[in-house]
Amino acid sequence: IVVHVDLQPIADELHGDYINDKSFKRHFQQWLNSLWQEKDRLLTSLMSSQRQDK
Repeated sequence: IVVHVDLQPIADELHGDYINDKSFKRHFQQWLNSLWQEKDRLLTSLMSSQRQDK
């Protein structure tokens, strides 16, 4: 089992009205999607290194 924890402060620009402000919602979703993409890259890297170690 591998656990990777990355604590990140929540920037002021990520506080807003997700329901009524379409611009804010779009920006927030882009930020969140970038976190998911980074997570996917990390998992791919970890799986690749585990295969090479076998």
